This record gives sequence, structure tokens and C-alpha cells, in this order.
Amino acid sequence: EVPPLDATKITAMTEEDWNIAQLILDPSVQFMTSEWPVDDLWYKRASESLASTNMGSSKRHLLVYRREHILYVENLRPLPWNILRDMAAGKTLGTIMQVVSDSTPGEVDQQLDFQTWFQDWVLKGIIRDVSTNQSSQ
Repeated sequence: EVPPLDATKITAMTEEDWNIAQLILDPSVQFMTSEWPVDDLWYKRASESLASTNMGSSKRHLLVYRREHILYVENLRPLPWNILRDMAAGKTLGTIMQVVSDSTPGEVDQQLDFQTWFQDWVLKGIIRDVSTNQSSQ
């Protein structure tokens, strides 16, 4: 088990640190897309409610991760899914925030969304560490 993100690392960061920071995801994190409701099927697999699953085709952006020996499958909107993929690829937080600010206008305030997503990802153990070491790129 990878230890949770140390909050003191975040509070000690300067504004410049945030621009060059890389967020480290839990090693169990995986990304997949599907035209089928595999996330619904995953959660209904142990019950008899599989017949009630709508098997219609719709694009899904799935985040798969493990926490405390339990596997989770979440269907995310494209923007947060792409942000997490960028994090996994080692992109800096400055680059990621630029993507957030350039994202589709008309959606809910993206900065506020990002803060909510970030907090959720830390609480779920998806984000495990932060690095400002530029040599890791």
C-alpha cells in the first residue's frame, strides 16, 4: 500500500512550485474507454440486477484504481479523465491548469471543478504524491 499524500508537502509549496509540480498517481490507476457500460456491469456483477443494466452504447471514460484491496471503476467526464491522464504522463500542474482554463466555455467554472476533483482524488488515494523535481521529467 502506498502512503497517502502528505498535506504538509502541499501547504509548503510556493506559487512557482505549483507551476512546475508533477502529481504522482497511485500505481494501481488505469484508464480505459468503452462504448459499453462496463462500470455498471462491474458494480452489479454480484447481484441479480444485471438484467436491468442499459446495454446501449455510450462512450465512457473509465478510471480504474484500487484502495484498501477493493477495485473501483468510475465513469468520468472527458475533462477530468484527460486531466488524470496528463498527470499520469508527468505533465506539470502549470500545463494542466492551462488545459483547464482553455477547456470548453459554458461548463461549470472549471477552476472550481478542478479544486473539487483534486480534493476528491486526494481523499480517494488516487493522487499519492507531489514532486517539484524537474529532473524527473
